Amino acid sequence: MANKNSTKHEHEDLPRSPLLQPDENVLTVRYSPDERRAVIENPPRFQWIPPQIGRHSYELQLQRLSVSGQPEGKPTHFTGIAFPFFTPAEPVEPGSYSWRYRTVSDARGPSDWSQSRKFIVPADAIVAPVAFDRKRAAGIRPRLAIAADGHKALISRLDEMPAWAAFVERSVLPWVEKDIPAEPEAYPNNLRTAELWRRSYITCQEALYGIRNLAVAGVLQRDAKLTARARDWLLAVAQWDPEGPTSRSYNDEAAFRCATALAWGYDWLRTELSPDEADAVRSALKARGEQVARHVMHASRIDSFPYDSHAVRAVSAVMVPVGLALAGEDADGTEWLDFAANYLAGPYSAWADEEGGWAEGIHYWTTAMCYALEAATLLRNATGLNVFERPFFRNTGSFPLYCRPAWTRRGTFGDDSTLGDAPSPKIARNMRLLAAATGTPEFAGYADQIETLSDSDESAFYNYGWWDFRFDDLLREASFGPVDAASMPPEPRIKLFLGVGWASLQSRMDDPDHHIHCVFKSSPYGSISHSHADQNAFCLSAFGDDILVQSGHYVAHNSSMHRNWRRQTLSKNALLIDGQGQYADVDKFLARQASGAIVAHGDHENHQWAVGDATDAYRQMIPDLIRAERQLHMIFGCAFVVIDHVAASRAVPVSWFGHTMGQVETGDRSATIDTAHAMTGIEVVYSSGYVEGLSVIEGFDDVDAAEVEGLETSRRLSIDLAPAKSHVLATLILPVRKQETPKVMCFVEDQGFGRILYCVRQRFDPVCIPLAPQPG
Repeated sequence: MANKNSTKHEHEDLPRSPLLQPDENVLTVRYSPDERRAVIENPPRFQWIPPQIGRHSYELQLQRLSVSGQPEGKPTHFTGIAFPFFTPAEPVEPGSYSWRYRTVSDARGPSDWSQSRKFIVPADAIVAPVAFDRKRAAGIRPRLAIAADGHKALISRLDEMPAWAAFVERSVLPWVEKDIPAEPEAYPNNLRTAELWRRSYITCQEALYGIRNLAVAGVLQRDAKLTARARDWLLAVAQWDPEGPTSRSYNDEAAFRCATALAWGYDWLRTELSPDEADAVRSALKARGEQVARHVMHASRIDSFPYDSHAVRAVSAVMVPVGLALAGEDADGTEWLDFAANYLAGPYSAWADEEGGWAEGIHYWTTAMCYALEAATLLRNATGLNVFERPFFRNTGSFPLYCRPAWTRRGTFGDDSTLGDAPSPKIARNMRLLAAATGTPEFAGYADQIETLSDSDESAFYNYGWWDFRFDDLLREASFGPVDAASMPPEPRIKLFLGVGWASLQSRMDDPDHHIHCVFKSSPYGSISHSHADQNAFCLSAFGDDILVQSGHYVAHNSSMHRNWRRQTLSKNALLIDGQGQYADVDKFLARQASGAIVAHGDHENHQWAVGDATDAYRQMIPDLIRAERQLHMIFGCAFVVIDHVAASRAVPVSWFGHTMGQVETGDRSATIDTAHAMTGIEVVYSSGYVEGLSVIEGFDDVDAAEVEGLETSRRLSIDLAPAKSHVLATLILPVRKQETPKVMCFVEDQGFGRILYCVRQRFDPVCIPLAPQPG
C-alpha cells in the first residue's frame, strides 16, 4: 500500500522529466475524480491513464481547497503507488479538493506533475475505507478462508450448520470415488470447436470441485482419507501442461479453473505436501497465475482499457485466490494480490454504475458476481478489506431484482446461455450472499422467489460447469451467518440504472400471478462485448408469461445464431430504419460508439416513463439519420405506450418489431398475441405517415438450420411504415389476463398546433402524453 506524508517530498529538488498524459476515449478509463462526475464514496477513488511505455511507480498529491477554490493548508503526498489507480486508506473531510500525480523512477527521478483536477467530496458520500492487511494475508494457512472468525471456531460449529451437511453429502463424498480426469485434449488441428471448448473447461471445473471440496472437508473434519484424496487430485492436475490445451491463450475458461483449483489445493493442503510436491504444485500455480496476470495487467491492460470482460473477471476468479495462496512467499504472487485487492477497492468496475447496474446484462452480471462476490468474501475474511461497503456492491442486488423477474425466461438483454430456461439458481446464491453482506433482506426474498419458481437444471452446462451451489451456501453461512428474507415490495413502479442505460417499469412485483414487467434499454455502452445492438429495445412480461421477448437460442458463442441473429437489431423489439439496424460487428471502438442513452424519465401517479435516444447507435449504418428516439410509458400500472420519433435527411421506411413465442393474429392496424395466461393487444394509435401494413414472420434469418433443429421458433410482428423524412408512431400495448377485459383505451386530440394522446381508464384521471408536432 502507499505511504502518506504531508511534508516536502525527497524528490522535490531533483530534475524532472516530461509526463505523458494520454487523452481519454471511449475505450479507456477516465481520469477521476473530476468536476464532471459526482463523488459518491469516501475516500475518493483515484484513477488515471498511465504512460504507455514501461512500468511505473507513482506519487499522488491531494490539496484541500477553500470555498474560493484556492489551496488551503499543506498538500498531502502519497508515495509508493504501484498502479495507476489508488484509494487512500481513510476517508477525507468533506469539501473541495484538487489532485495530481506523477511517475517516479530511481534512475530518472520524478516526472512533471500531471494537470490538476478538481472535485468535491460531499458530506453524504458513502464511507467505504480500504482496510487491506497484507501481512495478515500472508499469515497462517489456509488464507483462502471460508470463515471470518477463523477455522478453529468454524470447526466447533460445523454440526450446527445446515450448509455443511449438504456440502459433505453432495459436493464432497461423490468426489472420493470419482476417477481423476485426464488432461483435456487439444482441439482437432488446433481449431476451436464449441463442444470441445466446453468439455475442456467442464473437466477443469471438476478438477476444482475435486481439489477444493475434498481439501476443505478433509482439513476441517481432520479426515485423512479425504485429505489424501484431495492431494491425489492436486498432484495430478499440477502435472497438466500450463502451456498446453488448458493454457490461458488456448482456452481461458479452462485456465481460470486450473489456476483456482491449484490455489485452493496449495493453500489448504500445504502441510500435507512433501517439499518436492510443494515445489511442483507451486511451480504449476505460479506458471498459471503468471499467464493470467500478464494478460490482465500487461496485454489487455485493464488499468487503461477496462472493457475486456474476461480479463476483468480474472481479477476476481484467479488473481485473488492465486495471490492469497502465494502471498508472502512469492513476490509476483504478492503483487497480483495487491493489484486485485486495490482494483476491487477502486476502479471496479467499468461495466457497472453506482445504482448497481451491469452493462453486459443479467447473465453476465451473474457470472461476474459469482467470482467478484467470492473474491470479496475471501478478501474480507483473510485481509479485512470489505468492498461490500462500496456503493456498487451495496446496490447491485437491485439490478436482477428489478430487471429479471424470477418467473421470466426471455425478458432481458445481452448474451445469455440460459435464454429460454428459468433463471439460474446461481442468481439466488449471489442474492443471498449480497443480502447477508449488505443487510438487505429483500435480496433474500427475491432469491426465495427464484428457488420457488425456477425449474433450472443443476446439471446443465451453465450451472455444473461454473459453480457448486453447496459450496456457495457453505461460504455464505460460514462467513456471514444466517440470512433473513423479506417479501418482495410492490413498488417502485420505475427503477433506473442510468449509468448502464437500463430502466425497469412494473407493477405488482410482490405477486407473480399479477406482476407486469417491462425492461427498457438505451445504453451508453453500445453493442460492445456481450451487449447487443439493442438500444431503445424493450421486453415485456406479464402474469407469468414472456410476451415480447429476446428471441433466439444460445447455441454457442460465435455461432451463426449468435452473430447473425441474437446480436442483431432485427432480433429485438426495436426498429429497423431504412432496412438497417445498429452496429453489431466485432470492432470494439465502433461497438462502443453505437450507443444510446436514457435522456429523460419520470414517475407520476399512474404514469411512469423513460426516453431513450439511440441516434448514435443507428447512425453508423444510416449516416443521414437525424433522430431515433423512443419513449416508453407505463400507464395505470397495466398498459404501455411506445412512441417512436425518427427523422432523416431523406425519406426512409421504418419497421417496428415485436418478437414473441406466442401465437399472433393481425388486423389492419392492430394485432393480438396469445400466450398461456394472457391476451396482449398491440394497436397503432397514431402514425404521422402511412402504415403499409402488419405482418408476422416466423423463424430466424440467416441462421444455419442445423443449429436450430428441434428448437422452438419465435415469431415477429412487423409494423411497416412507408418512407418519410419524419415518423411519429405511437403504439398501445395492453396485456390482459385471459377471461378478463381490457381496461385502457387511447385516442388522439389534434386541435390546435399540437397532438395529445389521451389514455383513459374508468375511475381514473386520464394520462395525457404529447406527440411531437408535425412540420409545416
